Amino acid sequence: MLQALSVLLVLARSAAAYDVAPDLAGPYCASVNRCCQGRVDECSVPILGTLCYCDTFCNRTQRSDCCPDYFSHCFGDYEGGGVPQLRPETEVVTPLPLRDGCIFRGTFYPVNAKIRSNCNDCSCVQMKLRPEMLCNRDKCLIDEDLVDLDSLRGGPSSSSSSSGVGGGFGSGGGPSRLQRRWTAANYSEFWGRSLEDGVSLRLGTLDPSDVLRSMRAIRVPPEPANLPLSFDARSHWPGMVSAVQDQGWCGASWALSTAAVASDRYAIMSMGKERPRLAAQHLLDCNNRKQHGCNGGHLDRAWYFTRKFGLVPDACYPWTGNEDHCHVPKKSTLATARCPQRTARSQRARTELYRMAPAYRVSGHLDIMREIMRSGPVQATMRVYHDLFSYGSGIYEHLANSELERTGFHSVRIVGWGEEDGVKYWIVANTWGEWWGERGYFRIRRGVNECQIEDLVLGAWAYTHVQKELDNSIVM
Repeated sequence: MLQALSVLLVLARSAAAYDVAPDLAGPYCASVNRCCQGRVDECSVPILGTLCYCDTFCNRTQRSDCCPDYFSHCFGDYEGGGVPQLRPETEVVTPLPLRDGCIFRGTFYPVNAKIRSNCNDCSCVQMKLRPEMLCNRDKCLIDEDLVDLDSLRGGPSSSSSSSGVGGGFGSGGGPSRLQRRWTAANYSEFWGRSLEDGVSLRLGTLDPSDVLRSMRAIRVPPEPANLPLSFDARSHWPGMVSAVQDQGWCGASWALSTAAVASDRYAIMSMGKERPRLAAQHLLDCNNRKQHGCNGGHLDRAWYFTRKFGLVPDACYPWTGNEDHCHVPKKSTLATARCPQRTARSQRARTELYRMAPAYRVSGHLDIMREIMRSGPVQATMRVYHDLFSYGSGIYEHLANSELERTGFHSVRIVGWGEEDGVKYWIVANTWGEWWGERGYFRIRRGVNECQIEDLVLGAWAYTHVQKELDNSIVM
């Protein structure tokens, strides 16, 4: 980062107009009205996770760490000719006695001090000219630059274009940091963790198998012909869409999303008579044939397990986020699994576990919308980019530069859709807890296969005890 900052500052110093990137323009020195003679370590301003300086020492030939507006603020129209003179109207701070140490993020550390900054270990090292804080370069889960940028700018740009598939920037065509329609947030749960931790332990859906990719999509009848501009299963079926769970540091989105979709479908297809919150822990512990537990699993195998053996409610097999031995034998009943069920007087008591019909694939954003309206939330596989971990609110679209970093597959629930300022989006339930995003949910661009979220979408019918009249709505 310091090397990139030095290049930007050299470019800024060489141009009379000081034309720097909009997200670096500041003000910095001007914001504190400080210009210092000599070396004054306290004469500094935060920038992009480090410090830039407003003292004359910053303009040394070996390495410049001046703020982008140092020359324009401290020397007026100085263009590099002759000896620069500080502007007389600018406050000049008298240098304090030098101390052997580093100022890092506004705090002084003595030489040889060791600290941890986010996911990186840092040491204050005496260099040739001054002590510097040197940190290792692991990619952290929280993108500090993105969070800091939103703090300075007060959120995403309001001038973002709402047309086109992407912003037209970078190799992947995604928007730049300034064109985002979403804000970034800093989460204490993710702070101090590396991107590798996030991809390995906060996702957990393995690459779709060839069998799953080749699954033929069902034909969903084209009714209604005019789909509403917005739809939310949570308000359409109050109390029937299961709450967001937190998978913790266990890569098992494959289990949580499967159990959640099955739970929603049971409640909706039984017209609210059966509302089990099915146990993802049951899948994690017992669906272990060619699955990898907290290190990832396949969706087709998860749905096969729910079809053949069924699941118990979460109340008698609660989520722990850790793998354990299976507590429910494969031929169990709810009674032998110690999961008694209360039922209405008009219903016979359920004895068998909650099983699902074979999973089916839905293709195309219009069919996905109709499927959600008719049968409830669906399961979707998506590619997760680094910046999603820092999502706070808004309509998500991965950034242009995020394709250069480590990614992974994740499975989520799509519960509805909407439109804002002409931008269409899906409403998606994540499995990172209600503290993340929009109370556990996020909105993502719809109809453009953002993050491949429309590539592999699955649904399944619930074997309910309620005789709901079916209308042959699913045609294979």
